[in-house]
Amino acid sequence: MSRESFDFVFGIGAACSCSRMLRERGLQYASFPLDWVGDPRMDAGEDLRLTSDLAAGGFKNWFEEENLERAPLYDSERYTSYFDRGSRLFFAHDFAPGGDMHGEYPKVREKYARRIARFAKVLSSARKALVVWVADPRGSGEAAEDDIAYSLNAFRKAYPKTEFRLLVVNCVHGVRPEDMRVKRGDGYECLAFDYRVVTEGPPTWDVRTEMFAPILDRYSAADYRSRAEKRENARREKMRAYEKMKASSAWEYIVNRVQFKLYRHFKRKLERKGILQDIG
Repeated sequence: MSRESFDFVFGIGAACSCSRMLRERGLQYASFPLDWVGDPRMDAGEDLRLTSDLAAGGFKNWFEEENLERAPLYDSERYTSYFDRGSRLFFAHDFAPGGDMHGEYPKVREKYARRIARFAKVLSSARKALVVWVADPRGSGEAAEDDIAYSLNAFRKAYPKTEFRLLVVNCVHGVRPEDMRVKRGDGYECLAFDYRVVTEGPPTWDVRTEMFAPILDRYSAADYRSRAEKRENARREKMRAYEKMKASSAWEYIVNRVQFKLYRHFKRKLERKGILQDIG
């Protein structure tokens, strides 16, 4: 199968799984600002416009310390969540639970500054770029043609030398993948189907990533990293993996990861059967 080639493929939300799927399909090689942030309460069209403006506009009013406020709704065992009034997005993967936000802020700010600089550098040198937006399965509405046109115009205006294509995927409940709605226009493709992970409990952020393989495998992306960046990325990924599994060695990492996978597997089985809700 021939693939359409791009110099740069990047996601702008809204589902957290968007970045993960791009990485798994060999289309994303580094981290960027919009990988793990968003607001599932936002209407789909509004989200597409907002993240397009942020990415095309250089991330103005992004992650200023005075604009951050606690958002316990999206806290997890590993992170404390904050809402950024400037960007209008939730940051739920950056601050330790029970930690000092102001003490951690400089390090997190530096991380995002690095990602913003990387994004601008790669995009400004790309002749052809694919922008991917996947609706959060917990959200509402659909990104319409006028929202898509708005997004494309924002990128084309900011980077006139780059040829942009936009892939928009709306989550429409009850539409099976084989009945997927497809609409194509000038520089874009809009798909609509149901890719939720359905459980007995409340809606989840996760998506059925296997459904996206045939969609994303139509594309290929150049590796824009230098040798030094590849080595550094490998080192960072290794350290993040160790930290995530609370491990100090490769062996301890493997043991902890297996335990975590087993725990998550059986937890989901119990959730689907409604047992955990009954216990609670």
